[in-house]
Amino acid sequence: MLRFLPVFLLLAACRSAPDAPPAPELLLENGFLVDPRTRLVTKGSLLLRGGRIVRRYAQPPVRYRGPRLDVAGRYVLPALADLHVHSIGNSGATATADPMSIAEVTRRQLYCGVTRVLDLFNAEDSVFALRNRQRVAQTAHPLTGATLYCAGPALTCPGGHGTEYGSPTRTVASPVEAERAIASLATRRPDVVKIIYDHFATWLPTIDQPTLRAAVRAAPQRHLKTVVHVGTWQDAREALQAGATAVTHVPPGPLPADLSALFIARGAYFIPALTVQTELAHFGQDSTLLADSLLRQVASPALLRSYRQPDGYPPQIVAFSRWQARTEPDVQRSVRALNAAGVKLLTGTDAGNPGTFQGYSLHRELELLVGAGLTSWEALTATTVRAGEFLGEPIGLAVGDRADLLVLRCSPVGDIRHTRTLVHVIQRGRLVERAALLAASRRLMR
Repeated sequence: MLRFLPVFLLLAACRSAPDAPPAPELLLENGFLVDPRTRLVTKGSLLLRGGRIVRRYAQPPVRYRGPRLDVAGRYVLPALADLHVHSIGNSGATATADPMSIAEVTRRQLYCGVTRVLDLFNAEDSVFALRNRQRVAQTAHPLTGATLYCAGPALTCPGGHGTEYGSPTRTVASPVEAERAIASLATRRPDVVKIIYDHFATWLPTIDQPTLRAAVRAAPQRHLKTVVHVGTWQDAREALQAGATAVTHVPPGPLPADLSALFIARGAYFIPALTVQTELAHFGQDSTLLADSLLRQVASPALLRSYRQPDGYPPQIVAFSRWQARTEPDVQRSVRALNAAGVKLLTGTDAGNPGTFQGYSLHRELELLVGAGLTSWEALTATTVRAGEFLGEPIGLAVGDRADLLVLRCSPVGDIRHTRTLVHVIQRGRLVERAALLAASRRLMR
């Protein structure tokens, strides 16, 4: 969405330690395995080697002599994915904000158990640089943040959404320009192409339908997925008809009766990003939402105070909050209907915008999806197994899946809020030093 971001946040620089080979081996024993693929919770142990799950055991192997982690009856879940972020920090409701480097955003995400993030618009030199360092460096050190996937720029029209922040992006005004932009962008090997096609924001122009079609059709010729930001259901329809891989945002108004079938026929994914479309209104209605212990660990006190003072919100934020309150019933009904029809939902938050918090908001997104009618299993599937399907990564608890895991005190199946009861985060088969991550972030929040 990105409509209300302060300009300075988009200019944040990135610095990070390089990527690393995965850990050699770890036995995770005596846990309850929460498997979104099978939708079963079973007692068992997992052997991790080379960054993957290599064996599952009903009982810990007696003769195993390698490193062990006894999780003592806690719950083991595949780690979470946020497939719609902007790695620029946290925006406040007022002028208060937490600007961050891209690397710092990935650290806060990882601390919260989100081991994969898809950045859908950022300063392309910075975001590609960190992504590339994560993937190609060969050192003896583990990652220091969530694995970063990115689009780089957003393709939009001159003067369109995405240009208003002062951060360079790529603009196209014709099908020929769209094809050239995709060809040029492909040399940087983005993980997806982000396209803005938004007729709701009438105060800004948007690309026309022929240009949309050209961009969407050019991307797969270079083996690139497309994610289209939409503002109306007609935008979504035209994006799907053009062949978009995924559509993001829930337009206001009733869901057209035939649109679920079109999603399914095209095999397209849907990223609702409920957090960015509802949370400002929620904070105004219930300030206790800002008291969550995990949130208070990863957001500065000044930032949280800015949300506790709705009387001091600037007019733009007041208007956005009221719009959210008016449109939320339709938004929930639309998500419920799309999910019931079998549309492939993914989790994303649009973090970086007002009302969202890097890392923490993914947990709220899961809660909001369940509130909109998904079961806990369906929400967990959207953020794990299906996220892996979209990214081309095996995510789950099966042999061969990536060893990105969470250990939780409580089961998220009975209460999705229990994804926040983090005991351990495991990334690529290594235990994440969450205390060190938090200490580094705390120094920046002073």
